[in-house]
Amino acid sequence: MNRSFKSAFRYQVTDLLKSTAIFFVVMLALCAAVIIDAFSVSTSDSGFKIIGSSSFTGMGTASAICLFIFGITAPRSNLRLCTQLGVSRRSAFLSLLLSALAVSAALASAGEVLMGSLQHISIIHVRINFADLYQMIYVGSTSVTLRFAQHLNSALLVTCLLLCCFTCGVFLTLLFWRLNKGWRIVAAISIPFLINGVPALLYRFGVDMKPLFVWLGSRVYHLDLFLLLLTLALAAIEWLLLRHAYIRSPSSI
Repeated sequence: MNRSFKSAFRYQVTDLLKSTAIFFVVMLALCAAVIIDAFSVSTSDSGFKIIGSSSFTGMGTASAICLFIFGITAPRSNLRLCTQLGVSRRSAFLSLLLSALAVSAALASAGEVLMGSLQHISIIHVRINFADLYQMIYVGSTSVTLRFAQHLNSALLVTCLLLCCFTCGVFLTLLFWRLNKGWRIVAAISIPFLINGVPALLYRFGVDMKPLFVWLGSRVYHLDLFLLLLTLALAAIEWLLLRHAYIRSPSSI
């Protein structure tokens, strides 16, 4: 691992962690708001206090959206800076993916610690449910406290999901970077059509996707593998888009 790669990785992971820290603080505030709402009481006509119940199940989904946006916004400026400082495209790209992996693992772990802590607090103090994607998909109940091994599976699932969403964002930004103005308009129109139209066409031609969804839902490792394979495929395409891209200054776009 050469010095330029280490410098590029250190800069990019620090840049992503700063933004991720802001996002995590916002999620902490939302969790606090949920707890405050659950503790809110109202007095009935008979004088009894009624304690409300609330739930929060959006940590993994919100984190995935956050990493997707980072994947769209971060690569261009980081790749320009790396190129200006003499870092090769390969080192810049690999350090970007590695920094995304580190940030995804850190955010998934922090989110799992947060959800696990709030689950234990909720059992003691208030009727409130804190859960994430693994618990909703593979456990089937938001009121069950996860074991340590289940927390590890949940963190791994979210890490794979965040990394996949980041590479999806990188793919979009590199695609639009390579296209001219006319093709950008075509791509912007085509992408929503493909997302919505391809499943409809598959269903119309009798392609049964149910076995795939059953396989993904049977074990969490199947979904992990699917997300990792999709991430690797996107990363390969992104490298093909980047290796011959003309890295321009912002004013020349």
